[in-house]
Amino acid sequence: MLLKLLRFSIDFINVVVQKKRFSLLFYTSAVVIRILIVVLLILGFPVLESHDFWYFHHGGDQNYYFDFANVLVEGGSNQYFSVNLGWPAIMAIMMHIFDVTLFSELLPYVVIFNGIMLGGLSVVLVGKLTARLLNSVIAGYFAGFLWAVMPWLIYLLLWPHPYADLVRMPYVPGVAWLQGLPDGPGMFFILVSVYCFVRYLDSYQISWIIFSGVSCGLMLLFRVHFVTMLLLLVCVIAMRGYWWDLLLFLSVTGIMYVPQIIYNRFSSLAIGAPGYNPWLPGYLYFGFIDVMADTVFYYDNSSFNVISVDHWIDYIVTLVQDNFIVFCLLCVVFCLYIFCWIVTRSVLDLSRSLIVFVAPLASIGILSVSSVFADNAYRFALPAIPFVLILGIWFCVFVIRNKVLQNH
Repeated sequence: MLLKLLRFSIDFINVVVQKKRFSLLFYTSAVVIRILIVVLLILGFPVLESHDFWYFHHGGDQNYYFDFANVLVEGGSNQYFSVNLGWPAIMAIMMHIFDVTLFSELLPYVVIFNGIMLGGLSVVLVGKLTARLLNSVIAGYFAGFLWAVMPWLIYLLLWPHPYADLVRMPYVPGVAWLQGLPDGPGMFFILVSVYCFVRYLDSYQISWIIFSGVSCGLMLLFRVHFVTMLLLLVCVIAMRGYWWDLLLFLSVTGIMYVPQIIYNRFSSLAIGAPGYNPWLPGYLYFGFIDVMADTVFYYDNSSFNVISVDHWIDYIVTLVQDNFIVFCLLCVVFCLYIFCWIVTRSVLDLSRSLIVFVAPLASIGILSVSSVFADNAYRFALPAIPFVLILGIWFCVFVIRNKVLQNH
């Protein structure tokens, strides 16, 4: 009886959701819900520690980005920064348009741009991407709604944590993109790039691979750590053997990254270090490809390197020695993960299944092999949440489809 009711409900919803009006109404409502949640967070509901209206706690990196923005406003390139160009450039544009000079004056525009504009649009992106990726309009609606209310879901999910107030302080506004950091814009352009890429897989129109490359290049301007997402998309194209499309995709991505290269080159010359590789992001903690290792000597200190294989190996060894049961559980989870991918790729094609299962890991980026991630896994795993959400919805879709087929 329940299965008949479920089948009827699914058939009914499928008929309803085919209407474009419903789609427009749904996503508009979901965006409004997300904006309402953001406004309530700004006003102090629910209550978060270290929150003062527009200001949300995130650790202090905003000063560094603000300094970079000031250099750009002045039209100079006399300082070599350890962060990417994208977010400081956005801040510089805001400072110029709204004629502000203090970070406290800039902060409202930052929160509105990140949390309301990009955050609202991301609801539609997550929903549409899920619908395309899983070939299910209904799955897209579920994903869009859940992503819209994700800040409150994170708040509730952290309830059992012994230090819930302290954990919520940075991570609830983090998932709502309310902090003055490039994570939100970087994640937004990841979603745009993957959505355009899936459209390319459906149609093989060159325009979609160009749009995907443009978004991927913009993504790298904000968070170069997401380069692993670029590698995922490259692998999918390569598996299909579309080499000219791959070359076009990489070329467009590289062209969009050119502003970072130009700034790095001029700033390295200004500080008397012409040997720095301008293609690298200038990030101080880059281990064996550290552009500044000759001067700051971080190469030998694995705790300061983003790419720190030694630290990652030491962490695994420590886990085996001190928490062997946890290590075994992680191995079991990993094996189940691979098994689920093998089983479900028979329903989705290989390209889609790779995106669904690999994107949650790739969106964490190269930070996953660093001490930074081990010390603050919550914050650096936040970009994976939209893709984890899509993966979870796929499991639900897969189970429901199997149940319905078995009863036919």
